[in-house]
Amino acid sequence: MNNVIKILNQTQQQYWSPPITGLKTFSIQDYFKLEAVFCQRAIEHRVPRTKKLLKKAPNQTQSIVVLARAKKDIPELNLKKGDLQIIDGNTRKECWQDFELAGELRFVPQTVQALIHDISSKSELELVYYSYDSNKAVETNADKLSGACKAVGLNLQTGFLAKGGFVKALEYAGMHLEGFGDSQLEQVASFKNEIAALDGISPNKKYFDVTNVCGALMALKKYGCSPKVITGLDRINARISAAYSPTTGTDGVTWINKEWEEDKQFEDKLTDGINLPKQLDYWLFMFEKWMDNENVKAFRCASPTRGKGKRQTKFADDWYM
Repeated sequence: MNNVIKILNQTQQQYWSPPITGLKTFSIQDYFKLEAVFCQRAIEHRVPRTKKLLKKAPNQTQSIVVLARAKKDIPELNLKKGDLQIIDGNTRKECWQDFELAGELRFVPQTVQALIHDISSKSELELVYYSYDSNKAVETNADKLSGACKAVGLNLQTGFLAKGGFVKALEYAGMHLEGFGDSQLEQVASFKNEIAALDGISPNKKYFDVTNVCGALMALKKYGCSPKVITGLDRINARISAAYSPTTGTDGVTWINKEWEEDKQFEDKLTDGINLPKQLDYWLFMFEKWMDNENVKAFRCASPTRGKGKRQTKFADDWYM
């Protein structure tokens, strides 16, 4: 067994730190008692596909799982010395439990073989978890964001948010926020309340693209989760617009809805580093008008230079001031 562990660590040393320190066989019922690591990504949407794979092409490697074992008490993770958590094998665990409940026992292994990593801190656990999925190339940035949301206690109900489908929106939302971290865990923590509030309106992915999600997070961060903000986001989510008058204009939220229906200012809604900031300037300008109860008659693009009569972009460092 020691030779197997040595070979595994030598062949995968570029990925695994801390290294594998043990191999152990668990009965499937004992394995079912183990919980996932704190940063586990959302797995619900993966279960149906994994079930098909487990049924269509069963093989012995599917019963190899990876566990983390606490070398000492780790209070921040609520782990005692010797506690075990699942790093790799959570989706399969869910599938096997479903198979068992359905009486499809032929698809449930009697035992699993566990590779064990001893960890002594939260950062070591994160390192092992992400290095495994990076090695297998199965976890995307969205998966990691999903795991980060769970790690800070967010139980998101909206499909695309729960799956971490707002990576770029979050990155841009924090671009001008002081103290916005580099890791996704820090970034999610910075916008935890705002993400929860956005999830609370059940945003329709059809209407909440990168610009709208980013704008919503930035608006919620600046103005808080006030009734006025939530009403504005609800109107965007339901595409509720007011009438336009050439003499008095209309409210900012209606302008946002019109642009995302008619594509007049930004035809393709590109999300590169040139076009996304321009779209965010438009969105933030209009939502600010909504918050100030000011109608808008026409939109004037921001100027790259300063001067009399020139409007500066809203997507800038002073948005959160």
